[in-house]
Amino acid sequence: MNMNFSLAFEKLGVPKEHRRTIFRYDDTNPDAEEEEYIDSLQRDLEWLGWKPERTTYSCENFQQLYEFAVQLIRKGLAYVCDMNKAEMEAQRDLARRRVGARATGKDPDVEAPIPSPDILPGRNRDTSVERNLELFENMRLGLYD
Repeated sequence: MNMNFSLAFEKLGVPKEHRRTIFRYDDTNPDAEEEEYIDSLQRDLEWLGWKPERTTYSCENFQQLYEFAVQLIRKGLAYVCDMNKAEMEAQRDLARRRVGARATGKDPDVEAPIPSPDILPGRNRDTSVERNLELFENMRLGLYD
């Protein structure tokens, strides 16, 4: 971990009275988190001399984050993606090659043709709001691996 908040604040022109930081544990699966891990991070941060204004935990906001996600799905601005790792990697690689083609003035449909709409934009991109809400609730209930 390499942090220099003083330099960052300075470069951003943040006045000294507003130079505060918050340390957030990204404990998206709090049941699997070990207290030893959290304590170890806290000791390391103290050793580095960093004293955040406060410490928060992602799990403290799960309900609010869930409600935001539901709102986005209802508005058609979010969907449930069920791609596996290999599919995500293929999508990412394809997107990079298409951007690279555009950046060099080449036709992305020639240089990096889309093999299937399941890969780009993704098989659930145009799934109904109702279906996405059902899938999202199933995710919340832990019905998927």
